[in-house]
Amino acid sequence: MKKQSLKKNKKGFTLIEIIVVLIIIGILIAIAVPSVLGYIGKAEDVKHEANARTGFLAAQTILVKKNAKNQPVAADDFKAGKLNDEANADNVIAAAACKFSGATGEVKISECYIRPDGMENDRYVKFTTDDEAVVVKGTTLTDGTVPSGS
Repeated sequence: MKKQSLKKNKKGFTLIEIIVVLIIIGILIAIAVPSVLGYIGKAEDVKHEANARTGFLAAQTILVKKNAKNQPVAADDFKAGKLNDEANADNVIAAAACKFSGATGEVKISECYIRPDGMENDRYVKFTTDDEAVVVKGTTLTDGTVPSGS
C-alpha cells in the first residue's frame, strides 16, 4: 500500500520524457541554424552590393562634375579614396577602377569595378553602362587598375 501512495504523489518528469524533449529541441536547432546562417550570408551580400553601388554613384558624380567643368578625366579619379571622399563614406570602398572614354567634357564610364570593404579579395562588383551589377569571383581587384580580361 505504501508503494502505491508514493507513485500517486510522484511529481516531475521521467528520464524518457526529458530525452524526448531534448531530441525535439535538437531537431529544431538542426533545422534553424542553417537557415539563420543562410540569411546572415545573404545580408552580407546585400550590404556589399549596396556599398559597391554607393561607390559607383560616387564615380558617376565625379564624372559629371569633371564634364561640367570641362576638366580632363584620369584613372586616378576613380580610385577607392576619391570614391569614399565623394560619397562621404568612411572607407566603404576598398578598391575601385573604371573604364571610360570620350572627349573632355563628354566622358562616359563604360565599366566600373568596385570591391567594397569586407568583401573577399578575389571578388568585386562590376557595373556596366546599363547599370547592371554583377559579382565577379576569382580575380583580385587592385585599386586604380582595371582587371585584365575585362
